[in-house]
Amino acid sequence: MNRLSIPGFQHAIKALYGASSTFDRRVRVLEELDGEAVWHGDVLVFRLLDHPRSPCCYAWEEEGEVTAILHDDLVQSPADAVRAALGSGQID
Repeated sequence: MNRLSIPGFQHAIKALYGASSTFDRRVRVLEELDGEAVWHGDVLVFRLLDHPRSPCCYAWEEEGEVTAILHDDLVQSPADAVRAALGSGQID
């Protein structure tokens, strides 16, 4: 569960990507592997106001750490962002 406030996420996104953002929505994601849950939680979707390449960002918090993944050709949804973070080792 995300314990960080929306402004806290916006601050983290600004620090990571240099872009201002507005909160769009919250999406529940359940990522399974071989029928077992490997990650579940809420992913927050933020619209980026001034990023040169991406219109939005997917973000969540676990144990005080914010993960924020930009929307791009390979990451088209909150679930894609979780899969990308799992694949890169950003989350267990």
